[in-house]
Amino acid sequence: MTISAYSTTAASNTSINSLSIAEGCPPGNLNNMGREIMADLANFYGVAGSKFVVSGRATGIESSGYLVAGTTGNPGYHRLVHSAGGNGTTIATISDGSSEVFNVYSASGSTGNAAGATVNLRANSVTSRSINAGGTVNASGADYAEYMTRAPGAPSFAKGDIIGVDANGHLTGTYSEAHSFVIKSTDPAYVGGDSWADHIGDRPAPPELVLPEYDGPYAPQPLPPKATPQQVAAHASAQADYQRAVAAHEAAIDAAKSAHAAAIEAYTAGPLAEFEAALEAARQTVDRIAFSGQVPVNVRGALPGQYILARPSEDGGIIGEAVSNPDASDLHSRAVGKVWKVLPDGRAWVKVL
Repeated sequence: MTISAYSTTAASNTSINSLSIAEGCPPGNLNNMGREIMADLANFYGVAGSKFVVSGRATGIESSGYLVAGTTGNPGYHRLVHSAGGNGTTIATISDGSSEVFNVYSASGSTGNAAGATVNLRANSVTSRSINAGGTVNASGADYAEYMTRAPGAPSFAKGDIIGVDANGHLTGTYSEAHSFVIKSTDPAYVGGDSWADHIGDRPAPPELVLPEYDGPYAPQPLPPKATPQQVAAHASAQADYQRAVAAHEAAIDAAKSAHAAAIEAYTAGPLAEFEAALEAARQTVDRIAFSGQVPVNVRGALPGQYILARPSEDGGIIGEAVSNPDASDLHSRAVGKVWKVLPDGRAWVKVL
């Protein structure tokens, strides 16, 4: 019998696990009733007392201390599962009592870049939206940037460097190859073009810990005061069966945990390591370029109000110079920013042009 089979009408609870607890039942049945309820509670919450299962879905704290709801697995992290419908179906809400302040909906679109992040939100495959906000979205960064791909053989660039853009739309460190010039972002508030790792796919999921459920016999009922030899023998046999079943279940749990630990080790050294290596290789082909806002640029000696123009270095690379009154042609083709102030380290702080 399970707790869900108990009646909310007290008078209707006249038996438990085929044991009569109706009016006039034998006094010993009341003692056994307590034991039956304890057994039902233990079964409801699981042998380890970690969570309870309703209709095949678990809710509670699993053996490693993680909160799980709507799933019988042990993923090794907090997990809330709701078998929702299509895009836009409500999964969870948080309310202050008068209005809903946070809503989570089902989505089946792209998960976005698989690089490490604090939050990853899947897109709604119909609208392509991930976030709808009723107010402002505030960030501590100072510019809007986009990822751009480096040209083959291009060097690595430091934050604040002036970089050229070649005829293929790639970043170059060679002045003669560039038709336009940009600044590498230092602290962007927003970054677009974050699709450089799409070809790698999603981060591989770690193996879940699935603990076996106890399906063996429960402890036998206590012997009556004047038990017969046959009852004593049967009780001893049942008790031995119960102890063997519990020991086997505990051994199965230990085996499952050991197998999971080995699987995690193999996952970390194999699929996850391969994914991280591929992700880092892809990341090395791009840079975040400032397109709007304010950024520092690696040019010293500038004054507020001047313009920063790209020019060739002695080795054919790209550096910047501060110019007070550039002509229209230089302003159009070589200017990357207007100096608003000079930073304590002597570099110019510019408004991106």
